Amino acid sequence: ILGDHVSENGNTCFFAKKEKIISFPTKNHWTDKSSIDLIIRSAQRISEIADEFNLKIIAGTRPGCGLGGLDWDYVKKHISGLLDDRFVICQPGLTG
Repeated sequence: ILGDHVSENGNTCFFAKKEKIISFPTKNHWTDKSSIDLIIRSAQRISEIADEFNLKIIAGTRPGCGLGGLDWDYVKKHISGLLDDRFVICQPGLTG
């Protein structure tokens, strides 16, 4: 489903309502480092999707961090005003 979306629309946010899956692109190519501009666009679009489909909670990992190579504090500074309390950002490996 996601592959078809990317083929038809490019690397943009995508919501598969039936499967309850949302893509949040952070890279233009899987071998690249993450792009803060793409992360900002994805955060804006995912917020619109949440509004459009009345989504109550969306959980994900720190976008652009890890294999994307960006620092969480840097990313958070750029997207914190775009995502409200419906969005839960998790860090794998942390408990509590």
